Amino acid sequence: MVKDFNISYQYALALYYQNQLIKIKGANATALLCAPVKFETLPDLPASEIEVKNLKRVFEEKSVESKTMLMNEANESDVKAGGLSNYQYLHFATHGVVDALRPKRSRIYLGAGKSDDGALYSAEIYNLNLDASLVTLSACETGLGKLSKGEGIIGLSRALIYAGAKNLVVSLWSVSDNSTAELMMNFYTKINYNNYASSLRSAKLDMIASNDYAKPYYWAPFILIGR
Repeated sequence: MVKDFNISYQYALALYYQNQLIKIKGANATALLCAPVKFETLPDLPASEIEVKNLKRVFEEKSVESKTMLMNEANESDVKAGGLSNYQYLHFATHGVVDALRPKRSRIYLGAGKSDDGALYSAEIYNLNLDASLVTLSACETGLGKLSKGEGIIGLSRALIYAGAKNLVVSLWSVSDNSTAELMMNFYTKINYNNYASSLRSAKLDMIASNDYAKPYYWAPFILIGR
């Protein structure tokens, strides 16, 4: 299907049509790129640092001002206090955990801040004030959650949309650190601000055409919620 169609998802038809009316900002927008890289109890993600540095260069080539938060700078306290509503693009290259039984305990991992443990829980995300055209969770299984009748999937994705994200890129299973960095580089290089689905499809086709990452394991987990 990816060879023939742009594919995107949404929680409800009304949200899909509402999303079509939103004018997405391109040039002169701003981006926040966040990667803790090292973790106390989880495997380090060395490729995530390269990923963020490469994405900063891509954004700047597109006249999008970007800010990077790496290593200790990518801590929970500073992320929550960093004026997230000022950024149209938020990119988190880190670990994610989805708790299907207790969706509010789903979380993405950042560095520990002055008064935080480094785990940004779904329940906390609901209280963030976002105005982002696109939020990307470059982490494992961030698109999963609890399936609730009449509600759809309740997890990190739902929390981010509630907080103000217009479009999301999330993953459905554990991903490779290196292949994810390459996919994200392809995605942002080809980004179409009015059709993220076409950008993600193009990035996946590049992976399929490659020698190293052609198998669906590497490119298929990432999906777009939005347009």
